Amino acid sequence: MARTNEKTSLGKFAEINRRYAHPKIQMTPAVKLALVALRIYLIVLLALLVVKFVTLV
Repeated sequence: MARTNEKTSLGKFAEINRRYAHPKIQMTPAVKLALVALRIYLIVLLALLVVKFVTLV
């Protein structure tokens, strides 16, 4: 019973992922640059967090 619900849920997720795989809105270069900058900022913050916890030990 749980296996059936799991497959149904995964099927729904796959359908949603297919539907939204390609964005329907146009992004300006400034928006793309801002998103890349935010992604880099997030990676730097995560790296600092990992370094902080590793050096605590």
